[in-house]
Amino acid sequence: MSSALDSVSPSPPPSPPPSLPPSPALVFSPHLAPLRRSSCHTGPPAKLRDYVCSSVSSTQSSALLPGLTKGTRYPLTNFVSYHRYTPAHHSFTAQISADVELDSYSAAAAHPQWQDAMDSELQALTANGTWSLVPLPCVAKGFTQLEGIDYQDTFSPTAKIISVRCLLALAASNSWSVHQLDVNNAFLHGDLTEEIYMSPPPGLRRQGEGNLVCRLHKSLYELKHASRQWFAKFSEAICSAGYEQSRADYSLFTKKRDKSFTALLIYVDDILITGNDPASIVATKKFLHSNFRIKELGNLKYFLGIEVSTSRNGIFISQRKYALEIITDAGLLGATPIDTPMEQGLKLSDKSDLLKNSSQYRRLVGRLIYLTVSRPDITYDVHVLSRFMHQPRKLHMEAALRVVRYLKGALGKGLFFSSNSDFRLRAYCDSDWAGCPLTRRSLLLVDMASISIEDLGLSHDEPALLYCDNKAALHIAANPVFHERTRHIEMDCHYIRDKIQDGSVTTKYVISAHQLADVLTKPLGKEFFVPMIHKLGEQDIHSPT
Repeated sequence: MSSALDSVSPSPPPSPPPSLPPSPALVFSPHLAPLRRSSCHTGPPAKLRDYVCSSVSSTQSSALLPGLTKGTRYPLTNFVSYHRYTPAHHSFTAQISADVELDSYSAAAAHPQWQDAMDSELQALTANGTWSLVPLPCVAKGFTQLEGIDYQDTFSPTAKIISVRCLLALAASNSWSVHQLDVNNAFLHGDLTEEIYMSPPPGLRRQGEGNLVCRLHKSLYELKHASRQWFAKFSEAICSAGYEQSRADYSLFTKKRDKSFTALLIYVDDILITGNDPASIVATKKFLHSNFRIKELGNLKYFLGIEVSTSRNGIFISQRKYALEIITDAGLLGATPIDTPMEQGLKLSDKSDLLKNSSQYRRLVGRLIYLTVSRPDITYDVHVLSRFMHQPRKLHMEAALRVVRYLKGALGKGLFFSSNSDFRLRAYCDSDWAGCPLTRRSLLLVDMASISIEDLGLSHDEPALLYCDNKAALHIAANPVFHERTRHIEMDCHYIRDKIQDGSVTTKYVISAHQLADVLTKPLGKEFFVPMIHKLGEQDIHSPT
């Protein structure tokens, strides 16, 4: 039997490939252009210019002196300037930038200025009858304060930052001057009913008095209820002078007499006074002098780390010094600045490696949170970074350092309150549903409890204007439409609908390019980010250009 291979006829041999025509010989011609080097620019890639370098001499040489910092490719003098300041205000700015707070008694005792301040404080303690030296009683763990025995309530209100901004905006709109006062030895005015002893502070104990301690008769710093006792004393005194305490912010006091209006805001021992009646302001100062020891600091320039500049055009607030301290502590004085605080469309997750030193991240984000007082441009980014305080990761630290690098390029930005403000209430609304990729929670920006405009002597007769770029949301808010797909917004929907029906709010459509809420709800690119923060009232008077 023949095999299958035998039945297959052999294939013909492959034919040779067709011959190609010979290539023409290269002949040199004098008319041909000679070879030359490429005109394309050659150099290192752009990503290598995006570097971090902390090798700069100091903040003083780079931020306040006119010369450039040697050895630094991106010195601070390229991004911050003081040429718009008057000579007097420039000197004041340089002085507060040079001041450094000492953190120990031994360091303070070596400086004559601090020694004079300590002597003045001890004299005030003696004159006020704050304590008396008595033999040390035998008490087990007497160095602790027990709740219900050594103190009762400890809560003490402090001024809301929104109250500070509203008060400055009101003063700018009416061209009022803002006066600043400081209460000397504020906590010493509080009365004590408890029996409290303490060891004499460093520098007070004399030789031979090793077994004597201080029996407190007045409240003192570091007592758990000292701030509460002081605020109760101050509130009682200022209300007896005809001022009324705000229910929206207990640290705000106002006095209205016919057309006269005076507002007083206190933050622990720092006081701001403004109004349209100079005589009432002078009378208030005299009253405070008669009840407490008051130091007049003149017109407002520096308050709670906020630098205040006043002109006929309005009031500008910034935290330039505070931002400079953040950049210095992060070691990014020589870093390349960037245009936006967060990469466009970035969604932070918890997938990268954990940080070895999480306290450094928490400290940085905590400082950035306070910087948002005058910097709404970083509000959203700080809000996102604060979600990871419990277990920060390397990716989160990189995002936080990016915010710091953004601050370097915009060190002097702040809020400007124009003297031409009309105080018409406008709001921008943007939708967010389960926007967080980790928790699927929605981003909420509305705060129902705020300062009352009536407390500041303002009246709002026309409805507030609410802008929104979602036509469906506007339709639901203005019409009695409700179905299963809107159940998740039932309470908010009814609240807004009631305000529209009673005439408190009116809605208006705005295109997404002009939706200012976007800068507070998502990371944007430079082309949208820059114009939006300018519309929020943020300016940079420290810009070199």
